[in-house]
Amino acid sequence: MTQMVSGAKKAFTAGAAIPLHARVKLTAGKLALAGLADGGAELGVMDAEAFADGDYCAVILPNAPGTRIGIAAAAITLGALIYSAADGKLSSTAAAGSYLRGVAVQAAGANNDWFEYAPLAGGVAIDSSSVVRAGIATAGAGEATANLMDITTGLAAITGWQIQILRSGVPVILDQVLSSPSAGVLRVADGASTFQVTNGDKYNWIAYGTL
Repeated sequence: MTQMVSGAKKAFTAGAAIPLHARVKLTAGKLALAGLADGGAELGVMDAEAFADGDYCAVILPNAPGTRIGIAAAAITLGALIYSAADGKLSSTAAAGSYLRGVAVQAAGANNDWFEYAPLAGGVAIDSSSVVRAGIATAGAGEATANLMDITTGLAAITGWQIQILRSGVPVILDQVLSSPSAGVLRVADGASTFQVTNGDKYNWIAYGTL
C-alpha cells in the first residue's frame, strides 16, 4: 500500500550497523552509509543508531526544519562551510565530487566528533577543475624571523589569489611580494624597502585553482 509522511522523519530498514547522526542513502532498499559523492542521493541523517542489518530506524529527512548533528571527518572550525565526506561524515574540505551540506554552527575537534550544523541546499557536486578556497592566517614570530609567510590553501594548483594584510586592524598596502612558490601555497614576503612580515599580522586570503 502506498503511504506518505508529512513530518520531518521516516523510518527505514538498515542494511548494516550505522552510527547515530551519519548521512545515509538507500542501497537495495535498505539504509547504507552515504559516501563523499553520494550527496545527490542522500536520504537524510540517522536519528537513531542501527546496530545490525534489519534494524528499523528513523531518518531525519532533508526537508526537516532546524539544525542537524553531524559526524566530522576531521577538525572543523565554527562557521566553516561543510561538505559530504566518506562513511556518512562531513568535512570542511570541498573535495572533488563532494556536495555542499551546510555551515558549521559548532566546532569539531577531530575525526568522529559530533557537531551542530545548519543545512544548506547543495545539489551540484564540487567540480575539481574550478575551486575557491579562503581563510585567515596569522603570522608568528617564526614567520617574522624568516621574512616570509607561507599559507597552505589545500589546492593542488593555484590559478589566482587575493590577499588582504591587516596590522592592528589596519590594511597594509606597501611593497610586499606575493607569489605561489609551490603547489597550493601562497607566499607573502618582505618588500624591497618598506614592507616586513610582522608577528601578529592577519592575512585574509582567497585562492582559486584545482584540487
